[in-house]
Amino acid sequence: MSDSVPDAAVDQRAWWRQLNGYHWFVFIMAILGWLFDTMDGQIFLASRSIAIKDLLGESGGDVNQCGTIVTSMFILGWAIGGLLFGSLGDKWGRAKTMAVTILVYAGFTGLSYIAQTWQEFGIYRFLTGMGVGGEFAAGASLVAEAMPEKARAKCLGLVQSLSAVGNIIGASLFWYIEGTYGWRVLYLVGAFPALIAVFVFLNLREPERWVKAKAAANAATAAGLDASKHLGSIADLFRTPRWRRNTLVGLALGISGVLGLWGVGFFSPELIDASIPMLSDETKAKIAAVVAANGAGEHQSAVAAFKQDDAAYVTLVSTRLNPPVPADKALETPLNEQQREQLAQLLAQLKAGQPDGAAPIPGLSEETQKKAAAVAKADTAVKFREAVAAFKEDERAYIALVSKWLKPADRVVSAKVLSAPKDDADAAQIKALRATAVMTPLNAAQKDEVRALIAKALPRDKMTALKGRWLILQQIGAFLGMMAYAYLATSLGRRPAFVFAFLAGWFAVAFTFYSFHDVSQLWYMAPLLGFGTLAPFGGYAMYFPELFPTRLRNTGTSFCYNVGRFVAALGPAALGQLAVVWEGKYEIESFRLAALTVSCAYAIGVITVIWAPETRNEPLPDDEISGTGAGAAPKAEPAVAH
Repeated sequence: MSDSVPDAAVDQRAWWRQLNGYHWFVFIMAILGWLFDTMDGQIFLASRSIAIKDLLGESGGDVNQCGTIVTSMFILGWAIGGLLFGSLGDKWGRAKTMAVTILVYAGFTGLSYIAQTWQEFGIYRFLTGMGVGGEFAAGASLVAEAMPEKARAKCLGLVQSLSAVGNIIGASLFWYIEGTYGWRVLYLVGAFPALIAVFVFLNLREPERWVKAKAAANAATAAGLDASKHLGSIADLFRTPRWRRNTLVGLALGISGVLGLWGVGFFSPELIDASIPMLSDETKAKIAAVVAANGAGEHQSAVAAFKQDDAAYVTLVSTRLNPPVPADKALETPLNEQQREQLAQLLAQLKAGQPDGAAPIPGLSEETQKKAAAVAKADTAVKFREAVAAFKEDERAYIALVSKWLKPADRVVSAKVLSAPKDDADAAQIKALRATAVMTPLNAAQKDEVRALIAKALPRDKMTALKGRWLILQQIGAFLGMMAYAYLATSLGRRPAFVFAFLAGWFAVAFTFYSFHDVSQLWYMAPLLGFGTLAPFGGYAMYFPELFPTRLRNTGTSFCYNVGRFVAALGPAALGQLAVVWEGKYEIESFRLAALTVSCAYAIGVITVIWAPETRNEPLPDDEISGTGAGAAPKAEPAVAH
């Protein structure tokens, strides 16, 4: 590839003209590595509640609470992987580490396809997070050291900003694939970046700056000089006042932004779930009949319609299959292959209008036929449980409305009715509460609230489309937020840019999670949320590599960006726990109130900026040169010809 030009000439040109062919190759590989990294995260965030709901099935359990646990596992894996691969990146090399981390996160994303329980799903997300945590620091260090000095900040800002494209790809895949093929196929597609890992491993070279630092460290070790200055030593981050201050500042900045984003900002799908009920058109019609009922008799007739789906299925499999399934066990007994084929044939006959010669089939609504068809395709116990759970959708949706969606003072029963039983006595109490919720006629105030909820409710396909649009708009805002940080950081400085970013994040989270109630609001709230919560991340890729010497750059960057996740992992857990503790105690929904509380983490970042060093227009730092020690790395790296 082309040789670099002299620094004096380079300084007079726009930053992109300073890049030779190999510079562009490094730049593009770093973009793709981080882009697919964020694509994986977006797939998880978009499908999290759907996947966990399916994995829970009829076993019970709070979807939001389990979702926060899995998210915390993912963040903890991110933090542990950041520590492990961060040190490895300084010792083994940026390019090799980047390839391995891409392979790790892609591989375990693909394995999520086979998860049978939400706990197993959480383990795969933990292991995926380890790869994600290591990839960022390796890519940022690689770009920081390989790029010409004047182009460094712009390249790092773009690498981080273009991660929003990965989020948009992930949201688009969710929108298209989940509704057609289900959430599992999403994770199978997420394994694709493993191919990029092979390409990175075979074609990327280590930066010359790192090669020289490694040679100097090896020489120092061999000569017994400067033995304390090792490549990739976490302890060395705290040995000297300068690196210690930079480490603590970077860590606090990282905690603030990561806690705000992963503790609240990335729960926008759950915000939609908490704001807009998901009801099929058939379920809405049945609930509307309940609202229109006058008196206990009409109410009981209306709620009896909630049993139509499962009653029709029980009748079908207990009378028309050979061998039949006992009626009292029909909803718990998976079908064998022969029975599934028979059921599929019966549904095909019904769809064809029951041709002459075919025995009459009990009448099934179109909605019930779809649910029965899902059972006919269920070839495992888990898939059967997921399919049969749909038969109780009407009743569960109604119980959720009257026990959770109504104002606390108007609820028919407590939200406890939706929780998982702890023991037999608790199960009996919950069963009694569910019966009470279904059989209790609604008063005028309750009916008004239910009518309003039905009016804005969406069926599953439209809810998926809404979440897809929200996530895409959120990532468009994220791109603009990270670019805004990059512009402010290069024109005014890193410190004022961070103050702006943290304040923007705080406002965006508080405003959105307090105010969102209607579909029409997504067009401005989703971009605002993305702009504010991702703006600080435009600073991490640019600022963290500027805080550490070559021998510690990958370790320090990864430490600041990822160790904060040990603290940030408490964010989703706190969000879920506060929502449970405050459920029904205030007029504002507990989930919203919990989000407003966790968003105060942005104050940490604003305060930390007081001690942050300004690195604008400064070269990458290194240890003071003394003899032939490990710190004897060059102050600046000349452009490398490849």
